[in-house]
Order: sequence, then structure tokens, then C-alpha cells
Amino acid sequence: MSLWQRFWSLRWRVKGPVIVVVALVLLSLVPASEDDDAPEVAPPASTATEVGAEIAATNTSPPTSTASVATQTATPTAEAEAKPASWDDGTHRVGSDIAPGLYVSQAGDFCYWTRLSGFGGTLGEIISNQIGAGGQELVQIADTDIGFETTGCADWTLVNEASLTPPPAVDDGVYLVGTQIAPGTWAAPGSDTCYWARLSGFGGDLGEIVANHAGPGAQVATIGATDAGFRSSGCGEWTQ
Repeated sequence: MSLWQRFWSLRWRVKGPVIVVVALVLLSLVPASEDDDAPEVAPPASTATEVGAEIAATNTSPPTSTASVATQTATPTAEAEAKPASWDDGTHRVGSDIAPGLYVSQAGDFCYWTRLSGFGGTLGEIISNQIGAGGQELVQIADTDIGFETTGCADWTLVNEASLTPPPAVDDGVYLVGTQIAPGTWAAPGSDTCYWARLSGFGGDLGEIVANHAGPGAQVATIGATDAGFRSSGCGEWTQ
């Protein structure tokens, strides 16, 4: 008979205190679980401090200073040779003789100019050209142009829009829209040789002609707010 069977056979024959004592004795005989007997394993000691100490010990070289880099400045390049404020007839090299930009000339009765891609004298080297029949001329010389030739025109000067005032009368010539001529509808008496054009630029290219018209008699033209310029030849004075 097992200990438990003996205990339960005596449960009604003994008094309460004896039962408690016997129960405690039996419980002490029950083997402990494997988990209770397993020895506690201490966690491994952290090595972060040791690693940090090793790194600090081996990294003894001083940090690279950036002061010399911060104080270095690029060697300034030589300034470009000053270009003339104005120039007249002749063939000029763009970039060395004259600077690119928008130029104005108070042309005479006959003014011819041409933008060039070379100096070989061939038609293929003419980027664009224009013949003015009096009045003001405007031309945009690009930084990719190689040369510029002009004949019969007054001195060319770089345009300063702040000082480019409206003319006393809008007659033959090329005018800057917004500064010299206002957008809107204009009328002129015209003639048998009247020609006018709305322009998107002053390079002399056909692609810069927004619209144009040639014909005898009175003329009416509406200049757009987005137009860059307006050219007139042989039309007389334009009024709003």
C-alpha cells in the first residue's frame, strides 16, 4: 500500500493536527521539478564597455582639421577685356570685339546688318540679316554668334530699357513693345510700300514674325501684349 493510501485509510481515525503533520511530511517527500533543480545561469557580462575602451585606446590619432579647407578660396580668373560701349560700321567678332546682347541704332536712310556664323563670306554663314529703311533698329546678338556685320547704320549701343523712352512719333523703325509702343490697336495712313510686322524677338529670324502685312492704303494693326516688338516701314506715323 502506498503512502497516500495509508494516509487516506487513517483520515477518520486521527485528529486534525495529526492530519496536518502527516500531510506536510508527505509533501516533503515529493521530488522537486527539474526546473527547480536547474542551476541559474548568470547572463554574460556586457562587453560594450570593453569594446569602447579598446576603440578609444587604438584611435589615438587627432581628428582631421577642416580649417585649412574652409579658408581656401578659388583663385579669381582674369576679368574679360572690356568691350566698347558702342560701335559702328564694320565686321566685329562676338565675344572678343563686342559682347552679345540687345542693341539699338538710330539708323539712317539705309541700314544693313547681318549676324554671322563664320567669316568665310559664304551665304551659308549668314544666320539672319535685315535692311532698314530709316528709323530705329533693334538686333539681338546671341552668344553663339561668331560675328556681326553692319553698314550704313548709326552707332550700336547696348539697350538699357530704363533709358529707352518712347519716341515722339511711331514711324518707320523697330520698337520695343511695352517700353516704346503700347499694346493695342494702332492706325497709320499707309502708302504703296507699307509693311508692318509683329515680332516675338529681334534676332532677324523669320520664325520671330508673329504676323505681318504689306499693302497700299490705310493700315490698322493690333499689337499683342505678349509681342516683343513692332516693325514698320513706309506706313507713316502710327497713332492709337
